[in-house]
This record gives sequence, C-alpha cells and structure tokens, in this order.
Amino acid sequence: MMSPQLSSYEDRTLYTTWQNTFDHIEQRNTASAKLLKLWAYFDRQDVWFELLQHTKSADDEWIQKLAEDELNFNEAVTLLCSFGLVDVDWPLQQQSGTGGYSVHSCVHSWTVFVLSKEWVEGIAWLAMACVAPEVPSTNEKD
Repeated sequence: MMSPQLSSYEDRTLYTTWQNTFDHIEQRNTASAKLLKLWAYFDRQDVWFELLQHTKSADDEWIQKLAEDELNFNEAVTLLCSFGLVDVDWPLQQQSGTGGYSVHSCVHSWTVFVLSKEWVEGIAWLAMACVAPEVPSTNEKD
C-alpha cells in the first residue's frame, strides 16, 4: 500500500501507526472500521447520526445497525475517537445540539488514499444514499 504524500513523515511512521490502529479497530468493531472507510467519501468534517438515516434500506447489515439506533452509531464513533482518529465537533454540538464528528485532514487523506484506494462501489452507493436519498440503492441501479 502506498501512503498519502506526507513529506514530514518520510519513514511512514504515522502511516504505519494509523494502519495498525485501523487493523485493531477492525478486529474490535467491524462497523467502526467500515464507518471510517465510508468517511473517505464525505468531507472530513461534520458526520453525524442523522446523516446515515437514508441508508436503512441498504443491504449491508453493518450500516443498518448504525442507522437504526443512535446508541450503535455512538458506540462505533466512540471507538474511533478513543484511538484519536475521530474528534467530537464541539462547535456543531453547541450550535445545534446534535452530535457531529470530524477527522483531522491528514487522517482523512489517509482514508481517501489508503483505506479507499480501490473504488468500493457498495460504500460509494451508501455515501450517495446519505446525501442524496433519491438515488437508487445498489439493487435498484440496474
């Protein structure tokens, strides 16, 4: 795997740390790992529970579980936060009262260039369903 261009980390220490962290997260909670991969298809800021609400009809069980219950979503995001890959977006929470989250721009670049280096059609369709609920699901597109 190639790491994103991080000139100050030529020895890829940071890349290796993120990959090891991701592997550990994936073993503990598959939904957390897949949520981080899904994040690569969004802006790095402002992901929240309600964003996933339009994915309830998706075929993937992991996203259905996250979208059906805010507790499941919070559990998945809390694991990502505990490893420092995701942060609580405090200004959004204070402004709207909803739980928004963001990832650092370097972590987001890593998710885009490493975790999602291959186009994953199913996750791309999930991301599209989150922001454009009128888009047909993967079953309906053909």
